[in-house]
Amino acid sequence: MDIWSLTGLRARIDPTSGPEVVVERPDGIGSSEVTRVQVAMLEHHALAGTLPLRREDTDGSVRLRYGIAGMRRLRAALEADAMRPEHWESFLIALRRAIREGADYCIRSPEYVLDPEWIWVGNDVRDVRLMVVPIVDFGTPERCHAQWQALYDCLVRYGLPPEWKDRLHPSRWHKDTFSHRLWMEAVGHASAADAAPRVSAPDPANAGVISDDDAGFRGLDERYGETSPLHEAGDGDTMRFSVARIGRSEAIRLLVAIVCWIAFAWQPSPPLLLTACLGTVPIGWTLFRRFVPEAEGDSTAAIGKDAAAYDDRLKDEAAVESLPPAPLDSRTLLLSDGERTVMLPPRDPAPSAWIEVRFEQTNRVETVPLLDVPIRFGRGPSGVDVVVDHPAASRVHLEIAEIDATPHAIDLGSTNGTFCLDQLMKPHQPYPLRDGDMLRLPGAVLVLTAARS
Repeated sequence: MDIWSLTGLRARIDPTSGPEVVVERPDGIGSSEVTRVQVAMLEHHALAGTLPLRREDTDGSVRLRYGIAGMRRLRAALEADAMRPEHWESFLIALRRAIREGADYCIRSPEYVLDPEWIWVGNDVRDVRLMVVPIVDFGTPERCHAQWQALYDCLVRYGLPPEWKDRLHPSRWHKDTFSHRLWMEAVGHASAADAAPRVSAPDPANAGVISDDDAGFRGLDERYGETSPLHEAGDGDTMRFSVARIGRSEAIRLLVAIVCWIAFAWQPSPPLLLTACLGTVPIGWTLFRRFVPEAEGDSTAAIGKDAAAYDDRLKDEAAVESLPPAPLDSRTLLLSDGERTVMLPPRDPAPSAWIEVRFEQTNRVETVPLLDVPIRFGRGPSGVDVVVDHPAASRVHLEIAEIDATPHAIDLGSTNGTFCLDQLMKPHQPYPLRDGDMLRLPGAVLVLTAARS
């Protein structure tokens, strides 16, 4: 029995419009059954691992349309092109990555369709596109387990390697408590560090291999080395770094400076020379601040350049700006060569935990220490500590408070709700948080990190 029979829905291919997959119900899908946040996310964001969604309202009922131009069914692709044994791991990682990408846009993993008849791929079988059905109570644990069972049977039929058969067998998990996160962890444990990859020192033994913090990709490199299917096929994620570019206002300033100097070159005169120099000052200062690294006076840079000079400077400053006597502690700075003991001011207490906030529209990451709780998140601009600039976020959306020395998340009656892991939070009810727990609200993803001794 497929997923549509279990949910009372019907899926069909409409070749006249794209083509598209149309998901509907014989008696119509009510507007109240469709989750608005997820539909808005899918209609306004093109996700690499998710089929584009279009909502169609007709006579009070809703249809969901998915564009599948240039795509084919997974089962048909496996029948046409046999999967090479070394490519299975990259396919499973791509499948997991598609669901994890959706989590950043408030899409819950049970809303994904994993029935093999309705998984779509591009020219390469590892180019996965999944359908999301944003309907209330679509993905129960039993339905998710049934889909995974069907997908597992399909993959085994078409040559899933033995090492993956035991690792991903549906019997490892009970259907009443099943979640897609279980098989995703079996493929490779997800971590909050995936959102901000770290660059590690290159290993001379693996020169030329792209590093990735993802456990699945590390295992692939260790197993296959230079012949890893990711390197052979070129479908691994390339690390991207921000490049300094000249903005519109800077381009205008640069144009003004160029015009002034052209005018001076055309007809030299003291007034035009003065105008050209003044016109160059704004763009010169802007480019200096943008492209020149930290100033030489920065103490951290000074340490790297001349440690001895920095040490002398520190002694001189400490001798002049020494503080009044205070009880000794572990933070006493002892200066050699007969210098007197200098007491450093007491430092702020270290936070027991902090929240890493990743903003969707700007992809900016902000770290908020849990010192002065409660901390409120929302569209604001008043009444919140962290502003989430998203139209679907409420003015005062979410609060992080400390109850019995444990961080708790509380949805403050927001319009579009907050997800704690994959569960929609009940308004005004505290949810305890542990290290690595993820909260999702429109426009931002929050990850709790606890301090480690």
